Amino acid sequence: NIEFVSGSVKWYPDQQNNPDTPVVLPFGQSGDKIITPEGVNLGNINGCWQYAGFLTFDFRSRVTTAPAFTVDKTVKNITAGDPDYSDETNASANNRVEFKIVAINTGTEIAENVNIKDTLPAELSFVSGSMKIFRDGSGTAELLPDDVANQIFGTGWNMGDLQIGANKRDMLTFRAKAPSTISESKQVVNNAEITSGALSDSDNAKVNLVPTETPVIVPNKNAKNLTSGQVASPRVIGGRTVLAFDVLAGESIEYTLLTENTGSAAAENYQIQDGIADILEYADVTAISAGGNVVDGTTGNDARLVQYPAVTIGAGESVTRTFTVKVKDPIPNTPPNGYSYDMQMYNKYGDEVIVVLSRPTPPPTPPILHIEKLVRDFTVNELNFVDFNQAIAGDTLEYIIRFSNTGNGPADQVKFSDILPTNMQYISGTTIISVNEAMEHTLPDGIVAGGVTLDTIAAGDSGYIKFKVITDAGIASGTELTNTANLTDNGATISDTAKTTFKAPVIPVSVTPIPLPRTGADTVVIAAVAAFGLLALAYRVAKFI
Repeated sequence: NIEFVSGSVKWYPDQQNNPDTPVVLPFGQSGDKIITPEGVNLGNINGCWQYAGFLTFDFRSRVTTAPAFTVDKTVKNITAGDPDYSDETNASANNRVEFKIVAINTGTEIAENVNIKDTLPAELSFVSGSMKIFRDGSGTAELLPDDVANQIFGTGWNMGDLQIGANKRDMLTFRAKAPSTISESKQVVNNAEITSGALSDSDNAKVNLVPTETPVIVPNKNAKNLTSGQVASPRVIGGRTVLAFDVLAGESIEYTLLTENTGSAAAENYQIQDGIADILEYADVTAISAGGNVVDGTTGNDARLVQYPAVTIGAGESVTRTFTVKVKDPIPNTPPNGYSYDMQMYNKYGDEVIVVLSRPTPPPTPPILHIEKLVRDFTVNELNFVDFNQAIAGDTLEYIIRFSNTGNGPADQVKFSDILPTNMQYISGTTIISVNEAMEHTLPDGIVAGGVTLDTIAAGDSGYIKFKVITDAGIASGTELTNTANLTDNGATISDTAKTTFKAPVIPVSVTPIPLPRTGADTVVIAAVAAFGLLALAYRVAKFI
């Protein structure tokens, strides 16, 4: 139970001159081969004791591991509807039982090549195609063919390795059938054994064969949503598998009760009853078949019962009964109290059926977005933004995109983009935004390229985006340019436009001075001042008309 420590070999040569001084092994050796027949080559060693040396190496103890396993064998009567596996069960003629073998490795090492063997009593016959294995703690079954089952019932079958721990257990199940006639009571034993090398463990389960001539009533149940057409199917609720489906307020459900006599004698005056107290918390009975009615019962879910007239069910016969309920609309808002008013309608008649109620989900509140596109001539200090204006080629225009959300819900990831005509150029750094009359701040360039995106426009929010462009100097008079702004939200786009018509610039008027009589300096000054005033007036007209 010890093992060599790799890399621990040390060589201490020439002890007289270099006492207790380790040196590197010659020839590039690690020393790990010291425990092999090849050993370690120390090279040449001079004679005499002063050149003597020694080697050291380390060993450590090793934890001993070993597999260890346990086997648990149980059984339940499938025909009689046993809910759980147990060490023994009763079976009447033709009943089917299901055996379960659980193998758990409780040791510290994987158990390899585990062999499983089962000894089936002669009184029971294996049901072909029923053997399944669940490996490594899985809930998914692997169907084993009948030839493997025959090996298990014979010399045994190698089911592979058994992993460590209860959560890695292997489980094998199969079904067997009781004789068609049982003349006297008898207990039969089914034994299972697993082995791995020298290890082995075994366990058994017992079946008490019940004599013939007794009725065996097997109740079964299912349900269907008559409104949606959905039929109850297996679902795990509260840690157990039940039959279930979902319903909404106002939907109708039909429950079907199947009562089967699998015994060998008739069940006379058999009263079919089904507890529905939990169902009645959320639904009303609208129809009952075969003359049944609702009566008071005992306690719990049986406090109220659907009850049918007594019938005789012959051996091997079955009786079907139905009743229909309609879910209340609206669904009651009574606070839950344990299993009561828990938004589930529980019912059991052999099978457990749970109808899960769902309250209608209100539709999401949509945003309602608006956009308006306006323009003004920035060059001439035009004060107001308008739908349509005039400008001179080469002027700088400023656009504004006003937006608002008049809906009741927010709009997320809203994209704004703008399509400029070819003879306009965006002026970098001029895009600004203001929301809800807050202070303006600059947005990154991109509104006329890939667009800019706002994270959220909340319900009731409004604001604007402004930016500037410069127009080409060569735009002809009379040209009308249209600029389009787009707002895209959740795949939908709304747009608006602003238009600008270009006009010819006004040429300043040349004023020819009128010659004045040379009457003196004062007269000349007055004429010059008058002429200058006319020139100034002409320039103002050219600039602002």
